[in-house]
Amino acid sequence: MNRMIRGAAAAMSGAAVMMTVLACGSGDEGTATTAASPASLCDGAATAGPVAVPTDDVTMAAGEAHFTTTLDDGTTTCVSVTPRPGSEPGEWDVSSDEREFEFNSGDAKAGLIVTIKDDSDDTDDDFPSTLPGVFPDAFVGIQTNGVYFPDGFHTQCTVTVTALSADLVSAGFRCADIEAMTDGPFTENAPATPSTAKKLVKAEGWFVARKN
Repeated sequence: MNRMIRGAAAAMSGAAVMMTVLACGSGDEGTATTAASPASLCDGAATAGPVAVPTDDVTMAAGEAHFTTTLDDGTTTCVSVTPRPGSEPGEWDVSSDEREFEFNSGDAKAGLIVTIKDDSDDTDDDFPSTLPGVFPDAFVGIQTNGVYFPDGFHTQCTVTVTALSADLVSAGFRCADIEAMTDGPFTENAPATPSTAKKLVKAEGWFVARKN
């Protein structure tokens, strides 16, 4: 399965979330789920932690993501993704020949997917041994303003891992020049008037997933 298809297919299991969209200059402001200001959310840093990759599958019970996007329609938006209690925003899938972690949370208004996968027969995608460390082959999919932008070939985003264990996974990311996908994983309950943007000019933010 090629990278584009693998990333899009893996994205289809988005968890239910409670969203806060804090638009920078657009006037589109949702109900806040946190007392922090938009700047402190989207300009924050990924949580630091150890490298202790699990040997068994693990489901993360809590997490959050905050990121700022700029689209080619001139819209700049700060987005906070807060999974609902009882959802599963992160998951480790560990087998004999690969170890994969995926953060997946969002809805049609906004969401985030980050997948990092270490195949035993491919040294190009080894997990970093010291943190913070760049993971060279991450998939990133960003939903913003009702439009999905996937880095299908894993070339438009840089993901810097800051925690990688069974209890905590966190990373920061930067992306640029990603084309819009006509139909993405977060299409349910799509906005009545989604953005007409065709390209994600840039995005920057972070996520964290916790076991408890």
